[in-house]
Order: sequence, then C-alpha cells, then structure tokens
Amino acid sequence: MNTSILMRYSGIWVNELQYENYKIDGIVVGDSISFSNLKAAIAAELDIDVSRKEIEIRYIVEVMDPSINRRIYDSDDDNWKENRKKSLHDPMNLQKDSNKDHGETSKVVKIQPKRKKEAANTVVRPTLSRASILPLKYKIKKIPTHPIRFAVNFNNNFLKDFEKYVGDNVIQMFKDTIFGPFLDISKCNFQGQITKCLLLLELEQSNPNMLHIRNSNGCVLKFGIDDFALLTGLKVRGNTNDFKYPEQTNCMLFKKYFPGAVNSVTKHQLVQRFKMGNWESNQDALQMSILFFIHTFVLASIDNTAISIVDFLMVEDGRYQHFPWGQLSFSKLIGSLRQDFDVSKKLYRLYGMPYALNVWIYECASNLNSEIVVRERNVIPRICNWRVLSEKAKFEMLMSTIFQKNACSNIVPTAEEIEAFDIAQVEHAHSTSIPLVQPNEQDDLDDFSTRPPEQLLRTYSRVSDTSPPPPPKRRKKSIIQKKKVSEQKQPDQSNVSPTSDDDVHVSMSSLPQHSNADDVHGSVP
Repeated sequence: MNTSILMRYSGIWVNELQYENYKIDGIVVGDSISFSNLKAAIAAELDIDVSRKEIEIRYIVEVMDPSINRRIYDSDDDNWKENRKKSLHDPMNLQKDSNKDHGETSKVVKIQPKRKKEAANTVVRPTLSRASILPLKYKIKKIPTHPIRFAVNFNNNFLKDFEKYVGDNVIQMFKDTIFGPFLDISKCNFQGQITKCLLLLELEQSNPNMLHIRNSNGCVLKFGIDDFALLTGLKVRGNTNDFKYPEQTNCMLFKKYFPGAVNSVTKHQLVQRFKMGNWESNQDALQMSILFFIHTFVLASIDNTAISIVDFLMVEDGRYQHFPWGQLSFSKLIGSLRQDFDVSKKLYRLYGMPYALNVWIYECASNLNSEIVVRERNVIPRICNWRVLSEKAKFEMLMSTIFQKNACSNIVPTAEEIEAFDIAQVEHAHSTSIPLVQPNEQDDLDDFSTRPPEQLLRTYSRVSDTSPPPPPKRRKKSIIQKKKVSEQKQPDQSNVSPTSDDDVHVSMSSLPQHSNADDVHGSVP
C-alpha cells in the first residue's frame, strides 16, 4: 500500500509549529519505506545532492480532535461493534431500507459516459542519411514515450522587481553597469518546447561543450560558448583563479544585510532580503540589485543554491565587471542539457540562462512565425532584439516549421560584434576540438574587456545567414589592433588581488565539468 506525502520546502521556520514562505511538492512512497530511503526519495524529487547537503526533515501532526490530538475512527470506539449491530436491526432503519427498495425515496441518477482520453500526438523526427562516410546519429536513440517538460528558475520579470524594490534612481545606476543592456530586453518568456526539439534533433559528436542540431535543409546547427557570447554579450574567457581573496576578508555589504550568515547564503535568502528593501544607501541597493540579477537571471538555479561571500566581495569592490559570468552561465546550461532524458521525470530542470537557447534558434531561422516571436530591433547583444508572443508554443508546430520547413543556418558574427566582444578565434567558433577555457590553463587570448552599455547597444547591419565571415586578412588586422588597445587599457588588479601562497583560490577547478545548480563557483573558508 502506498502513502502520499505532502512536502513543504525552501521556507522559514518562524517557530516550532509555524513554517512560512514555503514551496509545495509531493511524493508517493510505500508504507514500509525506511527513513534513509525516504530521505533519498525527497532528495531525488527536489534535486538535492545529499553528498554535499544535509536534509533537515520536520513534520507536524495535523490536529483533528483537540481533546486527544489525533484522528478518530469508528474502529477506535470500544462500543462501535455493538452500536453497529443495534443499528442494523433498528426497525426505523429497516423501514428506510424498505422504502429505498420500492423506489419511494430513490432519485434518478444520470450516468455520464466516460470521456475517452485523447491519444497523444506521435512525435516524429527526420530520418538521418547513412550514405556518407561518417553517418550522422541522433544522441537520443529512441524518442522517449514519457513527456519531456522543463522547469526553469530564471527571473524574466527582474525589471519589474527593480522598479518595485529599488526605484528609478538605482535603475539608472544599474544601466551603467556591465549588465545594463539587459534592461532593454523585451518580453522573454522561455519556450521549453524549443529545447525539446533541440534534444530530439541533437547529433552525436565528440565535444560535450557543443550542441550539433540536425536541420531539414542538410545544415548542422552548432551552438557553443562563442555563440553564447554573441547572444548575451557576457564575458566567456578568463582565468577564474584571478579572483581570489584572503581568509577572513571583511565584506560590509554581506554583514550589513545578512548579519547571521558566515560565508554563504542561499538564493532564497538573497531574494527574500532583496524584496524587503529598506536600503541604507542607493549604492547598497545597486550592489544588491546586481547580485539579485546575477543569481536569478544569469545563473538561474534552485532556491537552496549556496551563494558564496566571494560574490558579495567582487560586487563590493567592482571586480565583478571582469569576472567571466558568461563562462559560468554557459557551463551550467550545457551541463543541465547532459542529464539522462530517458529517465522519466515530472520536470527536467535547466540552469544557467536557458533563454539563450531560444534566442539562438530565433537567430538561426531565416523565417519565423510572427505568432511565436518577433524581432523588434537590431542591436547588440542579440538577446535584446526579440519579443516572445506565444508563451506556450506547441512542439508539433515548432518542429514542423522551424526545424523542417524553415531554412536555418549558423549565426555569423558581424564586424561590430567582433570589435565589441573580442572574439579572437572567430574562425574556430564551431570547431569541435576547442574545449571550454579551463581555469588552470594559461589563456593566450586577450580577455575581452567589458564595454560601457552605450557602446554595446549600437545598431548594426546584420549580414545574411548565408554570407561568409569577413576575409581572413581583414579579421586578422582587426584582432591585432584590438589586442594593442587591450594591452593599453588592461586594468591593474595587483592592488586588489592577493599573491600569498596561503590565499584561497576562487576557482572553477572545484566544479565538475558540467556543474549543478547547487555548485558554488567561489568560496572563502
């Protein structure tokens, strides 16, 4: 026999009996389940890594009878059997039953025919040709029979949150930060069925940090970290070991708004504190807005994800402007796309910035249904150009229009984008042999410095989807010139970056190749 358990999680215990600001989920377990297996079932449902996090379980017995604090059943009454026997032989009850038999008090009940469940549409995908020397193969061999639905935790209403909790003055200050261009994003609802199409059309290849998508016109669409940089404008190259702080580094922002915390807070705590407002200064409001935006949009994750004090230190001293947030966001996104989709789940969680996948397909498609999405302008980064109209576009429509009837091609960076984003190896943007930049590697490429928002949001003349990239000589000349400028404007971080051998390194090396949402990209012991 099974038992349904209602779970309330990610909330706050006000006292021993009062639990507030929680989320609700549920599981079904057997009556004989052990406590350890119960914890494992809860962890699996909530995507919690029990090897790194401890689950605290409390329960409340719902009070049904105030006198004895438990439910009362007929079988618990000592006189129940005797009373039931008397009731069966009561003449009054016998008379009532007799009347029912003769139909004196019976009612006519119309039985509605059971509605037949509509059969789900059969999911089909194009057959791959095996005539070539290296035949193409789908990564997911067999189309899953269970539904594939996605849960995303990214905040597409961050501008409304800014207006409500920090005000116009702080929003104007936010526009001058590296994340300022994102304030110009139009309605950006995530269309999860696009991701389903991508997964079912993904091809086998050797680089786990790339997506190869089969299109009906014979083109293989390729999505990698350089494409992510073109779409978002975020920095994707850099050595995260450069961002380190000594032990016991004092962070006034952290102590001021999280006085009880030690070295980290959860995303839920950050969001709740941000929505409380009551800032001591506009500068504090700006810095908390930056952290709120990073962890609800750029690094979208579940509520119990730990946020290190290192993030607060970087925002407080301004070094966050040089941190490769795009590298971290892309790593989380591509990692969440590598989960096993053959295992049936109610929802598959995506992390990082999953909306970038939608924008990538919009840019690759030569023609889009205006009922799905419309291009409103031509600026960089490209994520600011689109307005989503159909929040729940159907899988069948997307598969038949964008991926079968539509001619798609890989996106090509313009000269303006090469100059703004310093894509030094643009000719290898879709090479499967180039891995993600590792933190321990010596990066011979110049890190593209963050440009002011007014330089990012310049209109550009988009090249056609089939046009080749700029001539090699012209591109090489552009890179050499930009490298000289970068050498002149390279910020001196010697005063803020400690060099002692005992310093704690804020490094991506502590992360697995495809990190989970619970991973912390920096920590101070």
